[in-house]
Amino acid sequence: DLTADDTVEALDSTSSEATLHNYAGTEGGDDFTPIDLTDSASVTFLGPSIAKVLAGTSVSGTNNNAANEAVIGELAFYEVTVTFPEGITPGAKIVDTLDEGLAFVELLSVTANSTDLDNSSGNDFSISDVTVSASTADQGRTVTFTLDNVDNRNRETTQPDTITLRYSAVVRNVNDSADPDNQTGTTLNNSAELSIDVDGTETSIDTVSAALAVQVVEPDFEIALTADTGTITNPDSGDTVTYEITVMHAGGPSGHDASLNVALPDA
Repeated sequence: DLTADDTVEALDSTSSEATLHNYAGTEGGDDFTPIDLTDSASVTFLGPSIAKVLAGTSVSGTNNNAANEAVIGELAFYEVTVTFPEGITPGAKIVDTLDEGLAFVELLSVTANSTDLDNSSGNDFSISDVTVSASTADQGRTVTFTLDNVDNRNRETTQPDTITLRYSAVVRNVNDSADPDNQTGTTLNNSAELSIDVDGTETSIDTVSAALAVQVVEPDFEIALTADTGTITNPDSGDTVTYEITVMHAGGPSGHDASLNVALPDA
């Protein structure tokens, strides 16, 4: 048996070759291999894997308390976990593409579940080792997390060695022809693609989405306006008309900072 050394890289491959130069039917007999017999075998080292979940939202309240429900302006929290094989994973990078209606806000934390996971300098991997770049061309819908080289020094396989990125995205207030409307019932998701460097080439490993999508919820209001002229059926100049406005919360989550504008007749 052979043991892979500490410098092996994820998805790298190695091969070996065996050659039979001589064999005979009896000791000292004729060589039955006028042409040497050769065979080879190759091994590809294990690569990393990626998983993603919607970890929750920032607001809880009446009719807005499910983990995947969000109002306009609310934050959704995502966690992407990369499992690293033993050895070196070069050029690790995650590109997250959010649905229209979501925009990246910030990277909140980076958590390694083992001190055996090091950065390219040999220090424990941390949030300072991740470079974040969000695209402004698509309102922050595409964000790149560059982890670079990750060295897993663990040589025990009893538990996976992982790095988890937790970050937030905001539900945008969009309601125009350029973007799909963020209205009650709209579902929003995103996909994270993991790639690494294999022999100098950026290679996609896998693309995953959160199993649970964000569902947009909005308050539903109704308004009723009535005019009361008292005992006068057809008022004329100088008579009093009383207007009554009733605003009702008809469903959905609670509404905040509501404003009301009433246009009175010129008369």
